[in-house]
Amino acid sequence: MARTWRRAAVVLLLSLFYMTCASADDLRASVSAESVLQVLSPSSGVLERIELEEGQRAQAGTVAATFRTERIFSPISGRVIFVHAGEGDLLLDTDAAITLSPTSRYLIYGTVSGTATTPEDALVHAGEELWIECTADGTHRAVGIVRSVSGDTFQVDATGGELYIGETVYLLRQDGDSRTRIGRGTVVSQDPVELSSAGRVLRLRVQEGDEVERGQWLMTVAEDQPEVLIPEDGIVQKVYVSGGASVKTGDPLFDIACGRVLTAEDPEERIHPGQTLYYALTNGEDRETWHPCIAETSLLRPDGVRVWTLRPGGDRSDFDLLPLGFHVLVSEEPEE
Repeated sequence: MARTWRRAAVVLLLSLFYMTCASADDLRASVSAESVLQVLSPSSGVLERIELEEGQRAQAGTVAATFRTERIFSPISGRVIFVHAGEGDLLLDTDAAITLSPTSRYLIYGTVSGTATTPEDALVHAGEELWIECTADGTHRAVGIVRSVSGDTFQVDATGGELYIGETVYLLRQDGDSRTRIGRGTVVSQDPVELSSAGRVLRLRVQEGDEVERGQWLMTVAEDQPEVLIPEDGIVQKVYVSGGASVKTGDPLFDIACGRVLTAEDPEERIHPGQTLYYALTNGEDRETWHPCIAETSLLRPDGVRVWTLRPGGDRSDFDLLPLGFHVLVSEEPEE
């Protein structure tokens, strides 16, 4: 920010200097962008970082922004039965990447409602082993592991035994001991789980037939275009986002001011198309340095003043280093 203010102050001081030094016959012109290119997000995602500041010089082909990669983890313990994509493949939002078969055929949705005598005994912990028996006559039995807990409700993966889908069961801390009952629940079937994601597969860490644990890292996915490159040389005119921002496809990321031309006001209609004019980068007492430029196109402002686009010719090395908004003098003839 401080650098931007300093640059603006320098431009202002030099502009004031030029205006005080201009002769009555001189026209005033300023350095403008030939075009402004707005760079849009190529995909939806979260920006890891954006490496641009307003006012900095940008070089075509360099990285301007990168998207955050996503790691896909297994939500269950089970076996990989299908791998639908390989490294380098592009996935859409609806595409399945990996299909898992759960280790347990049954999942119990439980609620705390037992015989615990203290609050501590009533607490259910993820990873805790429980015994399961049907409420009808206790003949259907199984053992399971608490998968997750949310308040008074929890989920249990049945890791062994035989149950019926839809039946109600008791959940106990000790096998066959009703005094350790902590809740009851309903048995549902566990279907194969399909994992999907949008983006390009960067790394695949499993193959078909592998046994996986809940929480295991399976694959890494990135946006289809994980990097945004600067398309043309220019000056960063505006940055719309910052690192960590969520963007959608087509959202503006930054503007690049490309190319350099002069724009000159011509209130007396002295300039004509194709005319050769001369501009001065320095205009002290001797005004020795004058450079040619060609009048190309013009437009008439609402206030009636015609504004011309002048394209510098010859050696542009000094001109291309001038900041946008820098004022110069334009004359019909190079001054002695």
